[in-house]
Amino acid sequence: MTTLLHRKSNTKLLLLRLFFVVIVFILANLFTIRPDHVFIHLIENAPFNRGKEKIYEGVPGNLVAFACKLSFQRGGDGFVSFEAKTKLINHYVKTLGAHHFGGHLMVIDNVSAKKLVNKYFKNHTA
Repeated sequence: MTTLLHRKSNTKLLLLRLFFVVIVFILANLFTIRPDHVFIHLIENAPFNRGKEKIYEGVPGNLVAFACKLSFQRGGDGFVSFEAKTKLINHYVKTLGAHHFGGHLMVIDNVSAKKLVNKYFKNHTA
């Protein structure tokens, strides 16, 4: 019995370590930290988490808030940019406070960044 529990614990620990390695890899490839802002390479919800039947609320908002927080920490004053799909431009303007700079370019300014960080990171004040 002890051995079985020990094996389960090791498996859980291994899975947890693997999960963190994957998360670090994703984050390292998701953002580019530039001198004056953070660029998000991709904002995407999983297919099962779209539309009225989605499971989790606020996934893109959390991602952008994290990028804003990273921008504040790295001296970018909260500024974040990303390329949006055409059909989501107005949605990002309304829900994230993003500014549309033409084409698909979207920018989160300092004011919107503070609001997002304060909303999604309760113990952190931007």
